[in-house]
Amino acid sequence: MVIGLAHFHVQTSTWADHGICYLEDLFVAPSARRQGVASLLISGVIAAAREHECSEVTWITRDDNVVARRLYDRLATLSPFVRYEIDLEEAAEPSIDK
Repeated sequence: MVIGLAHFHVQTSTWADHGICYLEDLFVAPSARRQGVASLLISGVIAAAREHECSEVTWITRDDNVVARRLYDRLATLSPFVRYEIDLEEAAEPSIDK
């Protein structure tokens, strides 16, 4: 029985000599939550990132994901970066100011 998963990949960076490990998805089955599974999964991602000589592990989460953010705040530093998105299915072509 699978109780959790962590999906991650190494990205190259124009700002770093080493790759950056991006944790794309972290899931723990509801019945296994609050038992340290997420921490173990993140530890495994950190170990893999070190094996690949990455300079950091990064991820994003929704700002209202209060439960997960309690864990993330203990394990990591909140980044000062702001993320922007363009939904290509809904957005018109952006206008370019001249």
